[in-house]
Amino acid sequence: MMREKTYVVSTLLSVLVILSAVGMFNYWQDPAEIFSKEDHYQAFTEALADGDNIVVSGNYDERLFRKSMISTQRNNPEVVVFGSSRVMGIGVEAFDNKCRIMNLAVSGAGLQDDIALWWLYQKSEVSSKSKTIIIGLDPWVLNANSGDDRWKRLADSYEDALQDWGELEKTSIDFNKVNQLFSISYTRESYKKWRSARKSLNVCVDIDDIAAGDSLLLPDGSRIWSQKDNALDAKTEAHKYVSGKIYQIENYNELDENLKKQFELWIENIIKQGYRVVFFFPPYHPYVYDCLQENQKYAEVFAAQEFFTDFAKEHGIVVLGNYNPSEMGLEDKDFIDGMHLRRNSLTQWLMNNNAVMK
Repeated sequence: MMREKTYVVSTLLSVLVILSAVGMFNYWQDPAEIFSKEDHYQAFTEALADGDNIVVSGNYDERLFRKSMISTQRNNPEVVVFGSSRVMGIGVEAFDNKCRIMNLAVSGAGLQDDIALWWLYQKSEVSSKSKTIIIGLDPWVLNANSGDDRWKRLADSYEDALQDWGELEKTSIDFNKVNQLFSISYTRESYKKWRSARKSLNVCVDIDDIAAGDSLLLPDGSRIWSQKDNALDAKTEAHKYVSGKIYQIENYNELDENLKKQFELWIENIIKQGYRVVFFFPPYHPYVYDCLQENQKYAEVFAAQEFFTDFAKEHGIVVLGNYNPSEMGLEDKDFIDGMHLRRNSLTQWLMNNNAVMK
């Protein structure tokens, strides 16, 4: 009996030691920088404010980066962009008058991200100079089952906004960070980072020396995709995109009523403060769009676009773009993958519609 107890205790202690070691290693390497604090990015966002470019070589916490961007911004932007990576390519060259722009898009942005970043921005010193707010509207922003909880990095700002609008929300504990500490997949990424010893972000010294897999953040916050991304075969990537679960629109059973209400409050708050609002629907690759249209389980994608369009009509909001690429005159060659436009194609299309964005 004594031996059995000793065995159980020693086994538990061994497991505890292993878990502790894994947790410490993951916290130390932190490949996605989910344990970073806002000031971790201050030197880089100040570099952007000074007109430097930032080389992106790995994962980083985009949400905290954008929060830091807002606090260090000095150029008094006239146009501010919110949305997901699908609108990260919107930069100053999309406007013929080369107006000042600030792109605050984050990968996989949900409504919570947009609201939190808007709340931070409209409280900043530079917000009073802005005239136009461009919002990239992905169909998943009204999907309560999107499965993406990265917005919790900005939970305090999101909840501050809701409380100010009379919509109280309880704080969500971010268990994801704890899970990542002991995640096998995160340990693999930690090991890769440890082996490569490359920093996720660096101030760009020579644009000609950027590695093929590195992307570039410009002073306006927009992003230039890497050479590797631009070399992808869009048709092949589009087929991959729909071969499994489609990004953030699985289990999309209905337009969530709570999210719809929050969306309406957010847009009405922007309009109330005197800003001009422009909705932009980022298109899907032609093959992806056809697949979505042919499968009834993705019907809410089109219901979301209809809801946004009707809301825009009721509030006199300009609407640009369409989830359907053919409605925008776009083809396979204009895409990088199943849901991202090439920066040049996005820029050219926006320039052709520049009059309605001013």
